[in-house]
Amino acid sequence: MSKTSDQLFRDQLAAMNAADLDRLMADYADDAVMVNGERRTEGKPAIRALYAAWLSPESQAVLDAVREEDGETHFYWTSTTTAGGTRRVTRGHDTLEVRDGKIRRQTVYVLP
Repeated sequence: MSKTSDQLFRDQLAAMNAADLDRLMADYADDAVMVNGERRTEGKPAIRALYAAWLSPESQAVLDAVREEDGETHFYWTSTTTAGGTRRVTRGHDTLEVRDGKIRRQTVYVLP
């Protein structure tokens, strides 16, 4: 049975919180695309490199809400990172396009 977008996103958060890059990447299609602001990252190797630079055991993300809007599922989250004694909180939401149980496209919106 293929994973739903909800299962995939929850699995992503768990993998990010564990700083487990292999587990995180297991749910992406080989031709996946990630869009974050003006940055478009294409292909699983490029997305892996993006996460490799970003993942940290000092970062924790939680799922705040899941909403269906205009036929898309939006995942609202909060990420907390502590580095050098400074705590930073980021809020945002993602949408996932899923095909055959794999993430085909992920759009990340960081909220002001």
